[in-house]
Amino acid sequence: MHPPSDTHDAASTQPTHVTITYARPDDSGLRALATRAYAHDFAGALRLRRHNENTVEVFASTKLDTLVSRRFAATMDCEDAVIRAQAATQHPDEHGVFTAVTCPAAWTGPLPPQEGFTLVEDLPVDTFLQLSRDNKQQTTSDKMPTSLLNQDVITVNNDATGTQAIVANRMVLTLDAFGLLPKTTGTEGSKHYPPVVRVSVRGRWVRLDTVFASVYYNRGGHLLVL
Repeated sequence: MHPPSDTHDAASTQPTHVTITYARPDDSGLRALATRAYAHDFAGALRLRRHNENTVEVFASTKLDTLVSRRFAATMDCEDAVIRAQAATQHPDEHGVFTAVTCPAAWTGPLPPQEGFTLVEDLPVDTFLQLSRDNKQQTTSDKMPTSLLNQDVITVNNDATGTQAIVANRMVLTLDAFGLLPKTTGTEGSKHYPPVVRVSVRGRWVRLDTVFASVYYNRGGHLLVL
């Protein structure tokens, strides 16, 4: 499962270049997410943030007003940087070093808080697979109607913690668009997928954790909601 990062807007004082040194030159964590982000949006941006001394967290913006995030083992020569998704699809050099030009203006809106999320419930992955199938049946084109995007499709409550999570359909569509759901369950092809998707909240932020990455949605829009 993959949790997340911080709440600031992209800093205007970012360096002109960012250099990342992978712990393992063959680590495909950043490149895998970048490839999916670029396929989703050719003009898409990634926001890189140093999580700790040995870990970098990457966020991908989406056309669905959601964020997709994962962490990978690496060091980074600055605290925060924005780059184009296309740039991060490139392989690092033989020493595991990757350098890219930054573009702070390509990122708008806040990041989710790094800490403080509360687990509401672990839901069966089959729940999301069925919602995915329903989405495919309700649209006949590549463009999803706004009414379906904004539809709330899951509401879960945790009486022990007094928390509630409302999952918007755009989060399910993001799981689909980034290949974060298995094709089906109970098959050889899905053996690496846990049988659940973890649902957590903090304030107006909702987070879905899968084995590959996390999906975030700020139900307060672009407001800085903690």
